[in-house]
Amino acid sequence: MSKRSTVVQIIASAILLVASLLMVNSCKDEEVSPGTTSKEIDKTGGLLTGTDGVVNLNLPEGALGANTTISIEASSDAGPANGIGKVYKLSPDGTQFAKPVKLSFKYSDDDALAKSPSAMAIAFKKPDNTWQIMPTLDLDVVTHTVTTETTHFSEWTLLEIPTISSFAPTSGIVGTQVTITGINFSATPADNKVLMNGKQATVISSSTTQIVFTVPVGAATGSIVVQTKFGNLDYTLLSTNFTVDSSEPEIISFSPASGVVGATVTISGINFSAIPSENSVKFSGFPATVTSSSTTQLVVIVPGATTGKFVVTTTYNDLFWTAMPATDFVVETNEPTITGFTPTSGVVGTTLTINGKNFSAIPSENSVKFSGFPATVTSSSTTQLVVIVPGGATTGKFLVTTTYNDLFWTAMPVTDFVVETNEPAITGFSPTTGPVGTTVTITGKNFSATPSDNKVTMDGHPATVTSSSTTQIVFTVPAGVTAGSIFVQTMYNQLNWTVVAASNFVVN
Repeated sequence: MSKRSTVVQIIASAILLVASLLMVNSCKDEEVSPGTTSKEIDKTGGLLTGTDGVVNLNLPEGALGANTTISIEASSDAGPANGIGKVYKLSPDGTQFAKPVKLSFKYSDDDALAKSPSAMAIAFKKPDNTWQIMPTLDLDVVTHTVTTETTHFSEWTLLEIPTISSFAPTSGIVGTQVTITGINFSATPADNKVLMNGKQATVISSSTTQIVFTVPVGAATGSIVVQTKFGNLDYTLLSTNFTVDSSEPEIISFSPASGVVGATVTISGINFSAIPSENSVKFSGFPATVTSSSTTQLVVIVPGATTGKFVVTTTYNDLFWTAMPATDFVVETNEPTITGFTPTSGVVGTTLTINGKNFSAIPSENSVKFSGFPATVTSSSTTQLVVIVPGGATTGKFLVTTTYNDLFWTAMPVTDFVVETNEPAITGFSPTTGPVGTTVTITGKNFSATPSDNKVTMDGHPATVTSSSTTQIVFTVPAGVTAGSIFVQTMYNQLNWTVVAASNFVVN
């Protein structure tokens, strides 16, 4: 073969090789350098995945106005200290999209174990070389994918951001100590700033997983704002609402609702001082003695006072507060009072129970008189006296004299006690006519219940008494009687009494 033929064959082979390479490249994404993936995408949209499978782009229809070569390139630039994996440059740099483009980062199994997927986020580098975090559109823990949306290209990376997972307690008053739990906080307390309603709280301590602070004065219910530094970046975090309770003392109730001077009253509420001397309670302007206190309860002794609302003044959170109850405390007088008695009537010797208040519990310190005659006090308490109606008593109001709080007091009931007479009385008999031997029943009161203590005569003829009670005598009409009155002699209260029926019995 001639030298010319050999040259022609070499040229033809070279042309064929170049053509083959061009044909191969026309059938796949353009790869301009190792670690870079490029693809021309038109206005109908398309997908592009980086060579290592970490970054994925999904451009929707209408995102681009003309055919554009889009590329994903693993950058050699250093990412933030809290970055996960490499930094990726998306080109053309500065491209603006008419519609948001979905950008996804895939993290490894090792990343899933070492990091908190819920704290992973996608960020881009700004012109001042700081990193801007984008809102997470989707987190798929199954496929290990974090997705966001963007309308521009620059350098992007996946990082782990500070995150608030919880805080406790979820409510409290000013001064309450609150612990925020999460990840990637600054371990330097001064690098953490906590705000509530724009009021800066005092950060007591911090670690990478906890911030402890106290609720500041002026705080209101709302989100807790945390500004922290991590990986040389500043982050602002928001929690769910913290409920700020009122710091003002509040009186919820008090017991008892009434009492005399010297009574012990328990006041229940919130935000009192636990130090008794830091609580002042006044009734009608008179200071009460605070015997004990806690943040929810005050125990006081009623001073010389009148009915009305008492005033509580207390020190709480280094401030002075006042509170009043919704209802009056009723100051009762120390005078003994008779509220009633039972029975309302009776004969001499009847046991009478007097009800009321402020009697002496010592029987000898109570005196009860009926018509000026002293009764025997058999027992007593501060609310009850038991007495025996004395001889000589007549219908009227009895008088109670008692010793209470080292003073002598007197009291009288509103109504009279009716003193019944001790005399037996015949109210009727039945039948009113009959032959000799008829059984007659006399009705009345104060007869002797012993038949032998009752004697019945008719026209001077003694009758046989067969039975008796205090209200009935049963006898038979004696022989020799024609007609006449009925006489009864009976024993009652150790006295002999004689009574006569109002009408005669007629003997047939």
